[in-house]
Amino acid sequence: MQENHLNILIVDDAQMIATLMSKYIKACGHAAVVVNSCEEAIEKLWQEHFDLVFLDTNLPDGSGIDLIGRLREISREVHIVAMTGDA
Repeated sequence: MQENHLNILIVDDAQMIATLMSKYIKACGHAAVVVNSCEEAIEKLWQEHFDLVFLDTNLPDGSGIDLIGRLREISREVHIVAMTGDA
């Protein structure tokens, strides 16, 4: 692994988007874990350390915006990028 290796969590219910993001992140030499719900994201963040979270703001089991608060309760150090396909 490279020196600046990051562990990145992708939270998105759109499988195609999550797969493309994961492939790109891995091609850049980083690790990517994909989950598709708020509950899975919380569970993963309790289980392992992530440097960065790419978060869809519209998830089937809740708001990504609400999820940010819950993720902050688990880790104040993780960087979160919230995204949406809504325009």
